[in-house]
Amino acid sequence: MSITREERQAERRAERLYERETIIRFDASTGDAILYTADPVQAKKWQTLGYAPQPIREKAGPPSGWECEVAKAVYGAPRRVKGGQIQKRTSSAKQLTNLAAGRASRGGS
Repeated sequence: MSITREERQAERRAERLYERETIIRFDASTGDAILYTADPVQAKKWQTLGYAPQPIREKAGPPSGWECEVAKAVYGAPRRVKGGQIQKRTSSAKQLTNLAAGRASRGGS
């Protein structure tokens, strides 16, 4: 059973689109966010934003992924999502009490 040219092209397209993961790791020791993606479109977006994604090659040919480091404060922390909507961050009563006490001890408002 031989494979037609069209089937071979479809198989190659599927291989290129098979896995396009993006991983964001927050490093507590350095305060950086390490970004990795296997998606060339995401790597281009990061480059447009001013990040410097470096290609990762496991063999000769096109990159298998891209990686870059950015300050955690620049990239931002994950947000809570519920029902597809970003939820506002809320403070507990204890957090608000501690905040008020801290401000009072410094003479702030």
